[in-house]
Amino acid sequence: FLPFISGIIIDRFGSRLSLMVFSFFLLLGQFILYIGSLSSSFSIMIAGRVVFGLGGESSNCAATTLLFHWFTGFETSFSYALFLTF
Repeated sequence: FLPFISGIIIDRFGSRLSLMVFSFFLLLGQFILYIGSLSSSFSIMIAGRVVFGLGGESSNCAATTLLFHWFTGFETSFSYALFLTF
């Protein structure tokens, strides 16, 4: 369900802006997880992982969209294979 929602956001605001926002969610989620680990609060750590997961899955969709915008023909399949590998 999340890739569907993030796809709508990517189509509306563009791949680059969406990728920056989703990367911010990754950073924010990791920071919340860090704060939760410092305070030994399992619920805060879970909240951080949820925010991190929202950003991670959505940034994967945005990065895939950027690959298909930047590359054409043989380069598309090769770049996508490299993206999936690493």
